[in-house]
Amino acid sequence: MLNIKNLKLGDRVQFAPNTFAQVTNYEIDVSHLKGTITHIDLDECIHLKTDLKLSDFEEWDYEIYFDLTSDRSYGGTDKYYLSKAKLLKEDK
Repeated sequence: MLNIKNLKLGDRVQFAPNTFAQVTNYEIDVSHLKGTITHIDLDECIHLKTDLKLSDFEEWDYEIYFDLTSDRSYGGTDKYYLSKAKLLKEDK
């Protein structure tokens, strides 16, 4: 499992199979997609911009927001899905 606390801005990740992202009131399958970490606040959230421009995320500049709060007060996608991703070893 990926240690979310070790992520840095610009890190590249690829989602695992059976990964879903929250979009307002529904989820979409983002399995195997790649993206770049664009925002980190370990008390609140991590944002990841997907390489593939999914129209579902156009309103959020193609970013998936991962909720890191203990009470899920930030909203967005559960951090579990980010922890299943793998860190890519490629040029940033």
